[in-house]
This record gives sequence, structure tokens and C-alpha cells, in this order.
Amino acid sequence: MGTDATDGCRPISPQQAEQLLSAVLGRHAPPLDRLLARCAAADGTSWSSEVLDSLQGETTSLEACCALKDRAKEALSQLSEEGHDPAAFLRYLCAIAAAADMFDTTISSAAPDELARGLASVAPRLSKPWHSMFLRAAQRIRD
Repeated sequence: MGTDATDGCRPISPQQAEQLLSAVLGRHAPPLDRLLARCAAADGTSWSSEVLDSLQGETTSLEACCALKDRAKEALSQLSEEGHDPAAFLRYLCAIAAAADMFDTTISSAAPDELARGLASVAPRLSKPWHSMFLRAAQRIRD
């Protein structure tokens, strides 16, 4: 019988994951790269669900989506010693995804292909309800 690669290994804490991201990716890594790496961590699905679940009620209108996007964008502009905050970028993408999925509106000036690619890249690393919304939004933005 083969051995599991995690035998004898303990999961790392979120703080340790952030420090590892900084060490591997560097402070100036693109926000999408940092987010994908964070979502790929052992606790990535539960972490992203926690971040997204905390947004309940913040995507119920187009105006709320725009406000959420603006707050997340402001947080992203604050480059810390560790780099861009992956949670802020996830909130940013969630606002864009919700606006596209629920209101069929693109609330970002970024190129549609870039937005769709980002949403589609993150979607497989999210739990079911969020996974589906991000994929639908990516498709609507492409169309």
C-alpha cells in the first residue's frame, strides 16, 4: 500500500500560509496569483467559503455590488509587507461575479477576457454555490 503524502504532516495556519505565499510568490505577485495560491492551500476551500459567506447581503443590488467592489479595490491598493491581500481580491471578484450573474452587468473597466479568465480560474477552487456563480458570470462576461 502507498503512503499518503500528508502522513505525519500537520496543516499550516492561515498566517503561515500567508507567509509562505509571500516567500514563494514575492511581495509584488499579481493578486490573481496570490488568490489562486491561497485557494490551493489545504484549507483553501474553507477559507474562501468563509470570506465569501461573510458577504451575505452585500451583493443584493447592483449598487451594493459596486460598493463592495470599490471597498475591495481600495483594500487592494494597500500593498502590505506580505503583498496584496488575497481575501480583498476574492471580495473584488465576488462583486464583479455577482453583478454579472444577477444583474447581467459588468462593473469593472478591466478587459472582458481578463475578467472572465480570472473568474473561471478561481471558480474550481470554490465551494458549489460560489463555484457556479463565478462560472456563470465568466460566461456572461464573455458573451
